[in-house]
This record gives sequence, C-alpha cells and structure tokens, in this order.
Amino acid sequence: MCLRSLFGVLNFVLYIWVTKMIPIALATILFNLAPFWTSFMGYFINGEQIYMFQYFAMAVCLVLIVCLTLTKDSPDANVDNTTSDTMMGITISILGSINGAAMNISNRRL
Repeated sequence: MCLRSLFGVLNFVLYIWVTKMIPIALATILFNLAPFWTSFMGYFINGEQIYMFQYFAMAVCLVLIVCLTLTKDSPDANVDNTTSDTMMGITISILGSINGAAMNISNRRL
C-alpha cells in the first residue's frame, strides 16, 4: 500500500513538472500511455498473458502517439520552451506513464 502511494505522489509531481515544459494536451496524451506499459509490466512481473489483438492495438496506438508527439502545433501561450525542454518534457511524461503502470501493477500485487 505504501508503494502505491509513493508511485501516486511521484506521478502527480512529474505531471505538474512536465506542464511547465510541454503543452498540457501533449502531457496528458503521454501520461495516458500507462495501460500500454501496464500490459508489458504485467507480462514480465505478474506473468499475465498478452493476446494477439492486444499487440496489434498497442502497435497502432504507439504509432499514433508518435505521430501526435512529433506534430508541430502552434506554440502554447502558457509554455515558453526550447527544443531541449520539449524533449525533456516528453521523456519525463513517458517515465511518468511507466510510473503510472508501476502503480497499477502494485495494485494487482495486493
């Protein structure tokens, strides 16, 4: 239970930090990759099975996320950033989604 709380607080802190680097829409999309990572972590940690249609759905979603991430939008008025800030924000968002997946996996272990 303590581990899940730690993951939850860390996820919140990462999300707030990332919104200073990238637009909130992009941060939300990337943080919501947690189900993608949860499937893989469930397979490796809990021994859960991944079905063929799940692989197909994850591949389609991953391609679309990459397309959305690399698309140039008009600059957000609330975010003053450079390319390195954007890449750092994207990286932290993906790590945050992996952290969210770890939170989900820790719930399953309870």
